[in-house]
Amino acid sequence: MASPIQIEITANFEANLESVRCFCHDMGKSDQYEKLLDELFGNIIPNLQEFPRMGADFCSLPAGSVEVRRAQEKLRGRLQENMSIRQYQSREYVILYLLKETTVSLLAIKHQRQLAYDMRKWD
Repeated sequence: MASPIQIEITANFEANLESVRCFCHDMGKSDQYEKLLDELFGNIIPNLQEFPRMGADFCSLPAGSVEVRRAQEKLRGRLQENMSIRQYQSREYVILYLLKETTVSLLAIKHQRQLAYDMRKWD
């Protein structure tokens, strides 16, 4: 039997959740944030525990620019052999997580209409 997958919620992920809450509030759709939390804890996290590789390999996604390609290469160089950054796409949200052996660390979450990730905060 495979080892159970542990889920870690990073400080950056928590800060992103607050940003998403404010974003939903500013759009006049505060109920969307509650739906996100229900989806996150009711479906997404349990799915990641059962299928930790279900997200796409973030460093292998097509780069839309030279800058993105270089950032992916730099990030790939920082990862150990048994680690990968993965991207999970839900209906309106994109989640980045680090998979390392039997641990999934939730790194970032954004509404699709929000700006890009700040990878400097993942250290």
